[in-house]
Amino acid sequence: MVRLGELWFTKKNGLKHIELAWKSGKFCTECFNDIDRLFWEKLIFNAYFSATHALTGFAIRGLIKVENS
Repeated sequence: MVRLGELWFTKKNGLKHIELAWKSGKFCTECFNDIDRLFWEKLIFNAYFSATHALTGFAIRGLIKVENS
């Protein structure tokens, strides 16, 4: 999954050609109008999995398998 977003001060819909390039390579691609959402999701994801990995020793892939069991 390729996730793209624009900064609030550069919103000119300039990501369309980049999105199309990734999609032409058969990548699942999603664009966001505001990259702040991506920053927060990444922070929350890393905080959760980094702490859990430190406590359990499982890699992220292993943690996801355990949680989905």
